[in-house]
Amino acid sequence: MGLSRRAAAASLLLLLAGPLFAEEVPADELGARLEGLFSAMARAAGELTDYSCTFTKQEYVGGKLLPTETILLKQSRPIGCVYMKWIAEPEKNRETIYCPARNGGKLQVHEGGGVASWLGTLSLDPLGTLAMKGQRHPITEAGIFYTIDTIRRSFARERQSARRGDVGDANVEGQPSLCAAIAPGESPDQQGYASMRTEICSHRTLHLPTRVRLWEPDGQLVEHYTYRDYRLNPGLTERDFDTANHDYGF
Repeated sequence: MGLSRRAAAASLLLLLAGPLFAEEVPADELGARLEGLFSAMARAAGELTDYSCTFTKQEYVGGKLLPTETILLKQSRPIGCVYMKWIAEPEKNRETIYCPARNGGKLQVHEGGGVASWLGTLSLDPLGTLAMKGQRHPITEAGIFYTIDTIRRSFARERQSARRGDVGDANVEGQPSLCAAIAPGESPDQQGYASMRTEICSHRTLHLPTRVRLWEPDGQLVEHYTYRDYRLNPGLTERDFDTANHDYGF
């Protein structure tokens, strides 16, 4: 039952290229495949207390697709903190720290160069205009914990909607991955991941995200994220999320 590996790959590529499908997986089979993929991701994330990885993001904001940003990302579940350092242009050496229970719940930011770097560390409302400039999502939604939870809840809510797609193997930046390509159903009240043509890839052995891409119905890419170089449960401490850390530039 199901598609051959070659047919699955062809279906996956056609989905990413446009709206036509060489073959369609029956809705119940697709649902089972997606549930297996998302459940494995949720279990893997549930075994983590903290991690670091190289994270890239490219987003469609203000009517244009912005350049790709490459970021060192650290996240701790127990203390709820996120640290990000931009390690390539265009925002190289920018650093941010967000801990909801510290710094009055404000985002700590310093720029790596230019006039803005002269201002030192800024304390910003994480949902405010300055913090959200050039962003589709706030820092409160950063990291794989929120991403995995949101994806799974979104598709679980819309599982009964008519849906087309496939699950197949892919190589994502040298990482053996299992990718789900999904087209939305017709429900007018869909939101988030469930309302867009979506590709979600997870590492074949780690079962953690390697790539997430979303397209508007007209084919416009709106979100493209990758994750690589995972270090799992490295024992991050409060120092990793402290602006006084001498290894940082705050």
